[in-house]
Amino acid sequence: MPYATRDDVFNLALSARAFVTSGMLVEEVDLGTGVMRVPGHGLNGADKVTVDAPTGGSLATGLETNKVYGVAPVAFDLFRLSDDGTPITSFAEAGKGLHVVVDQMRRLDAHLEAASARIDEHLTAHGAPLAEPYPVQVVEVCARLAARRAVVSLQFENPEFRVAVDRLRETFEQDEQMLQRWLAGKPINPRPSDQTTVADNGARARSSRKADRWRSGVL
Repeated sequence: MPYATRDDVFNLALSARAFVTSGMLVEEVDLGTGVMRVPGHGLNGADKVTVDAPTGGSLATGLETNKVYGVAPVAFDLFRLSDDGTPITSFAEAGKGLHVVVDQMRRLDAHLEAASARIDEHLTAHGAPLAEPYPVQVVEVCARLAARRAVVSLQFENPEFRVAVDRLRETFEQDEQMLQRWLAGKPINPRPSDQTTVADNGARARSSRKADRWRSGVL
């Protein structure tokens, strides 16, 4: 189980709106093979996508909006969609203005898993994986590590998100130093040192004089 959640990423690293990306325009559809062409699509076999056709467009025959499809990459700019694990190998009509939208949340979940695994490799002072509740420092580092990995596959068209990414990059050295300290054996939450000079079970100094009892009368 990851040390951080999607909400942790949204609250500590990148806004949820940063993960709302535009679809990729399919430039060509081969009716006989079902292969679609999107230059530099960057898709992999673990991705999940939906399809859409903006106003005035139409979907390829048999495709449905809001339905989740798998991906079967063919080449750098070629891929097929798959339905329940079965590649779609033909279309009667190619449609017009077809867009493919990647499920960024699935990718984010994978980034969180990878970030947690990397943290585990550095926790030499602890048995990994950690048990819940997770230390705040671990949650924060995990969220930022995952967000940085996500930046590679996101399109930041809004200047607001570019600023967020710059701030995220500024914490890179801080997080790397923290990982190295953990790798060197530093506990996540070091125990506070005892500031007293007397051992907990040590003898304490006392006066040998017996306490005077109160007496009535005039001193």
